[in-house]
Order: sequence, then C-alpha cells, then structure tokens
Amino acid sequence: LPILTSSYIAEVTLDGAPVVGMTVFAVVDGVTVGVDEAFEFEGGSWVSMSLYVLSGDEVEFFLFDEVTCTVYDDDLGISVTETGGDLSTFFDPDSLPFTGAVIPGCTDELACNFDPEAAFDDGGCEYPLDLYGVDYVDCTGGCLNDMDGDGICDEAEVLGCVDELACNYNPAATEADASCEYPLDLYGVDYVDCAGDCLQDADGDGVCDEAEVLGCTDSAACNFDEAATEDDASCAFLFAESITGNASVTEGDSQLYTASPSDPANTYTWAVSGGSIVSGQGTAIVTIDWTTEGVHAVQVVETNPVCNGALLELEVTVSPVISVEEQAWLTWTPVPNPASGWIRVEGLPTGAGIALRLHHMDGRLIAEWPSVALGERLSLDGIAPGWYALEALWGDRRSVRPLLRE
Repeated sequence: LPILTSSYIAEVTLDGAPVVGMTVFAVVDGVTVGVDEAFEFEGGSWVSMSLYVLSGDEVEFFLFDEVTCTVYDDDLGISVTETGGDLSTFFDPDSLPFTGAVIPGCTDELACNFDPEAAFDDGGCEYPLDLYGVDYVDCTGGCLNDMDGDGICDEAEVLGCVDELACNYNPAATEADASCEYPLDLYGVDYVDCAGDCLQDADGDGVCDEAEVLGCTDSAACNFDEAATEDDASCAFLFAESITGNASVTEGDSQLYTASPSDPANTYTWAVSGGSIVSGQGTAIVTIDWTTEGVHAVQVVETNPVCNGALLELEVTVSPVISVEEQAWLTWTPVPNPASGWIRVEGLPTGAGIALRLHHMDGRLIAEWPSVALGERLSLDGIAPGWYALEALWGDRRSVRPLLRE
C-alpha cells in the first residue's frame, strides 16, 4: 500500500493548561509517524504535523514533557483512510522525517551513557562521579590528570613513605615524599631495628654488640669503668688499709712491718725515716732496722699495673738503748736462716721469761714456744716451707725477725 501524507492540526492542553514547548508525537504500532513541538497561538498551544501513514493505520497521540521527563497519553486516536489518491510514496522507511520506536534515554552528549537514538531524556544520565565516585576520571575510569603516569590520578595520590624497609612505611602511600625514616634517623645508629632493639646481641644483655664497651665492671675494683658494658677481666684491686707492726721500738731494733691486708700479686713500695729497710721492699712485709732516736714513720703505697693506692703511714717512736740486756734484745737472730728441721735463737738476753711465736705472713699463729732456754733447738716439724715472722716476747717488749722455712 502507498504511504499517505496527512496534515494534522490540533490544540493541545494538559489539564486545561497550555503546553507550549512540549512535544506531541504520533505512533502507529509503536512506530513514530509524526512529531511536533507545541507552539503558542492566540493564548493556546497548538501542533501542526505531517503524518506518514498507510490507509487503515490507527494513529495514537502522546504528549512528552521533557522538563519532568513524563509521557502523557492523549487518549486520542484516528483511523487513516485513503482519499485523494497517492500524495507521495516512500519506499525506504528510513527516508521518513521521523521513524522508529519512541526511545527514552540519556540525551547529554557529555554523559557516559549518552544515547544518540534516544527521543527524549529519561533522567538516567550517568557521569564518572556516578560510576566511580570521583570526578577526576573519564567514563572508562581513566585519569584525567596523571602527571607521573603511574595509573593513579594526581587527585588520588597519597604522599608518604613507600619503602617497605623504612620504619614509617605507609602501605597506603602511592607517591614517595622523601619522608622515610630508618633506625639511623631515629636512633643515630644502624645496628638496631625500628623499635630500637639490637640486631646483634651475642650475650643477650640488651647492649648491641657494636655498642659494647670493654672494661672492668666490678665497682669494688680500683679501675672500675662506669662506661663499661662488657667485663674484659681487666679488674684490678687494692687491699692494703693499714700498716701493722711495733710503733714503739728501741734504737737498734730490727722490726717487721706488714701492709694489711695484702695481695702477693701487687707491689708495695716502702719508705722509712729514722731507720733503714733491710729486706722486703716491693712485698707486703719489710724488715726495718731503727737507727735514730725520735718520732719517725713507716710509709707504704700499694700498686698494681693499673692503679696506685693511697699513702699509708704508721708513726713509730724510737727510744734510746738504756741497758746491756736491751742491746742484746736488739741484736738477736734465729739460726740457721733459712732453716729446715729446727732453729735456735742467738743474742737474746739470758734468763727466764723469753717466749717465741711463729706467724704466717697473713697473721695466722702457726706455732709458739712459751719458754725458750738459751741455745735450745726448736723443731719446725709440720711447718710448710715459706716465709714466716718469728716473734720474740720478753716482758712488755716485742721484736720480730723474718724466717724462711725451706
């Protein structure tokens, strides 16, 4: 059948009100056959459209309000009949001024879902903000701005430390900002972790191997080092606190003086006024011959390879010789010396009342003879080899001689 061209003019209202600017379209079986925008005429709203129809078509009319995106059914229909012959014939439906189904959709060319086939906007346009929650990407999610080309939009870059080895590594950071901090920055050393704990601590004392300070850690030692964290067996000690020996002697006496307590490993440097050191210099015990009457002193300083002790002093009063017996008292001696199985004493005053005591150098009493006769042999059985102090007692007098037991 030939397509008929039909002119259609009508006044259009919505609830009695003009609809100037709204669109009226004519549809036959879902296909648009005519469309026109309502125009104003004498205070009313009108349409004038050409319909491209076939004889027998039933035409329906609809009103579209693009402001509210609403389609209204006019409840108006017409039947097409062929009159007046063929006015025009179109063999290609695409040549019609307006054909196809009425398609609602997005009519904004800037929208991600723009539909060029849409006849009217349905309010469903979607933009990057709707699709991705941000407005700095395009419709495919690609960045509009990505200066460093890392696939992260400039607006989404998170500045921070991106080095996993750093103490302040930020897994959320996407762009390095030179803020990374390492143990060297936090603690000034590179042998601890980010918590300040040692990377190497062989002895588990909490002091890193690299920070250990070798030295003496015994506070009682004379070379105690407060800064030392690791003892290196270098501790040295001083023991002497006083000088023991007779503080009242007679001119010509030979007396024994001891730095007490003592350590054989240390050196003892003695000095004396009013007498002379006969033996023992450098050791903890010396023999002094008193030669000058008056008030004199014995002094000693204990030393070791790293420390010098304080000067110790004992004041000694030297009295003049007043009798033959006293003179003999000053010159007595044990013989033989060194001795092996026995000794006897020569030079002691004659008569009763002489007693002898044998002391170890540490002050322990080893043996004693309450009464010694002139020329009597005294047994040394059971006494170990070594140096001893032989003490002679006569009334209120006391005199000491060194004795070596072989």
